[in-house]
Amino acid sequence: MLADLFDEAKRVGRIKEELDSEFLSRVVISSVEGALLICKASKDLDSFKKTAEALKRVVCPPVS
Repeated sequence: MLADLFDEAKRVGRIKEELDSEFLSRVVISSVEGALLICKASKDLDSFKKTAEALKRVVCPPVS
């Protein structure tokens, strides 16, 4: 389902066309699951926020 959303984002120009949607969806899910595990263990929400920001930069890098 997430890969389909990335495919749609590529179609409308929100993310780069050359990104592999299936690979990207696996990276996002794995990162979120890892961040949740760390967040629960450390009881530190900031670690989850940092992961979310990193994923945002990977998927939608700032335009220079």
